[in-house]
Amino acid sequence: MNEHDKTSNGLGETDIQFQQDRREAERTHWAEAPAQFLDAWKRAVHLAGPRYFNILSDTVESAVSPDDLAPDFDAIDGGLGVLSRGEAWFLLQLYGFYNGRGAQDLAERHGRADAADVWTGDNAGGKDLEYRKVLADLIVNYTGW
Repeated sequence: MNEHDKTSNGLGETDIQFQQDRREAERTHWAEAPAQFLDAWKRAVHLAGPRYFNILSDTVESAVSPDDLAPDFDAIDGGLGVLSRGEAWFLLQLYGFYNGRGAQDLAERHGRADAADVWTGDNAGGKDLEYRKVLADLIVNYTGW
């Protein structure tokens, strides 16, 4: 590349195209994120068990918003005492998308303070790939509740 191939900011045409492509990919991602989050949330509801959610639509699949599948605090509170460590961890991660402080409070209330932290100890290691993938999809596409 010679001096004439650079713009006034020192970037070559390839660099500029890369940045433009990256910005366009970001715009596309965030435009599609709410629908992708909802799809991942539906998978998560099935994995965790619909009994832990206030399902306002006819079915999980017919939900048009995460609000149609909001976590049920009372059901989760009642279930944490009988769920395995991995099940409780996953359910608390899901509740955390809805209410992060509430998830921490639930975890502490049931003596599972580390379960509310997705990265603590071997929590993630206790779940199979399907659970990890759904959490990854939720994280990548989360735009707020």
